Amino acid sequence: MRRLCAKDGGVKIYETVKLTPELLDSFGRIWIPSIEDAKESDEYYYVRETVYLKGGETSQIYDAVMWRSNTKIIRRSDGKVLGEYVRYARTGGDFPGPGHPSSFSCRNIRKAPDFENAIFLKENDK
Repeated sequence: MRRLCAKDGGVKIYETVKLTPELLDSFGRIWIPSIEDAKESDEYYYVRETVYLKGGETSQIYDAVMWRSNTKIIRRSDGKVLGEYVRYARTGGDFPGPGHPSSFSCRNIRKAPDFENAIFLKENDK
């Protein structure tokens, strides 16, 4: 998994845009809806695709489950992908015992708020 993280994981920014007040929630954080929750009036939305590399949603707690998650922020007007982040993760695969199964994911991958802040810039950030 470390090889996959190093080769393919991380954040890619293809275009930055000006942060506008309608993109902020009541706490001043950038809020981009998922494609399922987006309204026609939302100019931006995100799409998350998860591919199971081993196991899957029906796996038992100690079964090894590995997946690749790809989140893309898309501009509705032209369908352009502004940025994406890819993360690999694993859970389980341990010998059954009383504790929780172990897990692993790519380190140094920015979380969604940082990802969004890298795309949607305040006027003085450009």
